[in-house]
Amino acid sequence: MYTKSTIFKVFAVLLVAMMVLNPVLLIAQDESTNACMQAEQDATMDTNGTLWFAAGCLGGVIGLLAAYAIQPNPPASKLVGKSPSYVATYTDCYRAKAKSIQTHKALTGCGVAAAAYILYWVAIIGTLSSSAQ
Repeated sequence: MYTKSTIFKVFAVLLVAMMVLNPVLLIAQDESTNACMQAEQDATMDTNGTLWFAAGCLGGVIGLLAAYAIQPNPPASKLVGKSPSYVATYTDCYRAKAKSIQTHKALTGCGVAAAAYILYWVAIIGTLSSSAQ
């Protein structure tokens, strides 16, 4: 079977491997977390909320569908010289955050337009009913 010294040597090699690989894994996790945080900040600054609000307000359901369907892309200047894993994480987080902002603003605009439309018809009906008396 295995002697104590063989088991000890295998254990020592595994322990050293874990000590060497642990910082590498932590750096990789920190890089992906940093990439996602930076992407969300950039998406918040880059996405034109007023445009998407107007699209929802003026376009109604069509504007809302456009906000959901259009895939935003991060600026290439933010990705130059970065590792492939950073680029992939950054792109995924950027797209998710920008699409969330687009959809939320378009939905808000669509709701405001619907409320204005209802108020318009309530005012028309109120005017017609008061003039009929």
